[in-house]
Amino acid sequence: MRVGNQNLKEVAVDTTGPISDTLNYRLVALKRQKDGQMQTTEEERTLINPSLEWRPTKDVSVLANLFYQDDPEMVPSTPLPAVGTVYHASYGKLGSDAYAGDEWNHFSKEVFMPSVTINWDINDKLTFKHILRYTDAEAQQRNMYNSGFVSGSDKILNRVAYTTDESMSNWTTDNQLAYQLDTTNTSHNFIWY
Repeated sequence: MRVGNQNLKEVAVDTTGPISDTLNYRLVALKRQKDGQMQTTEEERTLINPSLEWRPTKDVSVLANLFYQDDPEMVPSTPLPAVGTVYHASYGKLGSDAYAGDEWNHFSKEVFMPSVTINWDINDKLTFKHILRYTDAEAQQRNMYNSGFVSGSDKILNRVAYTTDESMSNWTTDNQLAYQLDTTNTSHNFIWY
């Protein structure tokens, strides 16, 4: 558990261990809330990542993994120009909490990603790996981007407001065959995808 500046509140766990002689588990989980560094911004995250590893023989392992992350509040990327932040402007420099956005800005994302990984040591030199993963992800954003100062001013920014609503779902698979060749003074690893 952690508490800290910017109103940070966090609880997390990472635990692993055997369930039986051939089955192991791991659980990673996190819940965090805090104020963002910049004015009016907030950050919030929920993460759950359980996995099971099954080893039916010394040469085969199967890893089933579930990843879920929900970020209902994130800080949008709303950069300020160098003048007034890195370099002095007519009014000096802005504080580290300066923000080119406002309370209308919002950014959130959610990701769900189960996967299965199979490792097989065929013999001392040859190994096979298979990964299958599904991804379902969404992100929404209301943001402002500045296009520089109004002509002749170092105090007034031109800003453009925009929104995005993105989603993605896909299946991926990756198959690898690896061969290790040892010579007198050198070891070579060959991988075929």
